Amino acid sequence: MDEKGSLSVLMPVLFASEAEDLIKAAKGYFKSPLEVILLHVIDPRVKDSLSLLGDNDVEKHFRELKTNTESSLNEISEKFQCQAMVVEGIPFLEITKVAKDLNVDVILMKIRSPHQSLKIETLFFGSTSERVIRTTSIPVFCLP
Repeated sequence: MDEKGSLSVLMPVLFASEAEDLIKAAKGYFKSPLEVILLHVIDPRVKDSLSLLGDNDVEKHFRELKTNTESSLNEISEKFQCQAMVVEGIPFLEITKVAKDLNVDVILMKIRSPHQSLKIETLFFGSTSERVIRTTSIPVFCLP
């Protein structure tokens, strides 16, 4: 908590609708005032997927993805008066890095749907939520 008594909460999100749901849940769960930081991590491996699909202008489409994501998150951040960040990197690493750099009190994130557990990477290494929990000393709250 900061000197004003507000709780600093990092909320990694994939979609704008998810951000709204998390903010509403946090306001109901935590009784102190919140300083919310929305974070979207764009995995650079998306470029590889675009290349495999035959995309001839991967960098252009990647920039568009980042711009569109920033725009969506900025709309949410204005609506709920919070901060928004879009970064590139491996999701669990960036989440833990940003949380540490910003010295947040809590990380609040959603657990993904069951179909993601079918990915071979998830079977061997765990979900993003699980990896964040294992790699940070900051409390992590996961919502279904």
